[in-house]
Amino acid sequence: MKKIFFLVSIFFISCTGQIDPIIDDSFPIPPELIGKWKIVEIYETNGVCVYPCWRDYISNNKYHVRFKEDNTYETIDGDPTCLTGTYTVSKDNLLKYSSSCGGEQEVYIELLQNDSLIIDLKIFEPHKLKYVKISE
Repeated sequence: MKKIFFLVSIFFISCTGQIDPIIDDSFPIPPELIGKWKIVEIYETNGVCVYPCWRDYISNNKYHVRFKEDNTYETIDGDPTCLTGTYTVSKDNLLKYSSSCGGEQEVYIELLQNDSLIIDLKIFEPHKLKYVKISE
């Protein structure tokens, strides 16, 4: 009985120092994503298009979203208490973000280049946003 107790004790002692790795399904931030982005076109069905089509988006804003290297973002539109948050990018090109006021959303990155970004909002009807990069 003492041998069993001794072996079990050694087993528990050897396991207590073990730290399980944190599972993280996000990848490093694509460097092309970092910077300020402005919406220039919207893909949707509206009164002009019977089927989904791209239409110009006119805005006086200098930019709409800024992605930072530290996995944070800021926007200039919307509720003043929800203009910042955090984000991750997964291996499946999913951009997951959480706002400072608690809202979470997931969108699909359809295209990401140095100067252009298209995201699919993944809602019932086709709805995509085309951005151009304003600055790094």
